[in-house]
Amino acid sequence: MTFQKEIREQMQAKKISTAALAAELKISRSSLSRKLNNRSEFTVAEAKALAKALRIPFLKLMESAEAALADSHERSEQWQNKTSFSHKK
Repeated sequence: MTFQKEIREQMQAKKISTAALAAELKISRSSLSRKLNNRSEFTVAEAKALAKALRIPFLKLMESAEAALADSHERSEQWQNKTSFSHKK
């Protein structure tokens, strides 16, 4: 599961709208949308505010982000291995 998907699921479970979460983070709704769509990154301060707004321990949120990053790197390596193998033929 991606970090952004985890955030969206927490928002849905806790019935927190994008507008309300953006207000908690003190960013615009469009900025939050970019971050949730992986077009921009959360700052550490935003991640702390995000954890507080979603009532999730900050370290748990960071573990989720780290797991998503590791999964992303693994998929990237698999893709690179697959494409480099196909070019050798």
